[in-house]
Amino acid sequence: MVIPPATSRATTDITTSGRRTPSCTDQAPDSCHARQEQSERAVSAWQLHAACAGLPQEIFFPPEGERGRRLWRREDTAKQICLSCPVVDPCRAHALDTAEKHGIWGATTPVERRRLIQARIRARPSTVPVVGDVHSTGDAW
Repeated sequence: MVIPPATSRATTDITTSGRRTPSCTDQAPDSCHARQEQSERAVSAWQLHAACAGLPQEIFFPPEGERGRRLWRREDTAKQICLSCPVVDPCRAHALDTAEKHGIWGATTPVERRRLIQARIRARPSTVPVVGDVHSTGDAW
């Protein structure tokens, strides 16, 4: 299977280790592009060992509009392949780092990845100083 490139720019500050790094929107464009190119080179290395290599893309990327049991079966089939894959962790990390919106990556669905990214964002410490108290009404000051 040829895995299509990520469909979105990395704009989050989530890394595979959970450490905060500046996002593309925080950096000069050249720095961001260099990091993305480095990530793409690394992706090629692990993709060579992926269990999905040579398999039909349809297993991992459902047709638009597919829902219900048919979608669940497709996702389950793809996840079973992923769980037997020697590179499931870097695959999942890539999908999270690039906020991949489509397909099964690293045994996760788009909805599962979105939840993981949101949980990481909520778990990181706030970098904005809090001024004043928050009262029971929810208003600051």
